[in-house]
Amino acid sequence: MGRPRPVTEDEIRAVLLQEGPLTTSDLVTKFKARLATPEEKKAFAYILRRIAKIQKTNGPSNYVVLRDH
Repeated sequence: MGRPRPVTEDEIRAVLLQEGPLTTSDLVTKFKARLATPEEKKAFAYILRRIAKIQKTNGPSNYVVLRDH
């Protein structure tokens, strides 16, 4: 069956556009199967930092939202 391909910026962007703000853990859960190695996790975090920001809320959860470009 082969290794799953790495998560791309377009995929992360599409999920955030489609589903709106998600908590960090919800977003990671969507791609968990493809974040097996430290390298994949590092690449995912790098993309996320570049295209998204954390929106703080008054509640216990913070949300990941796309940056305005």
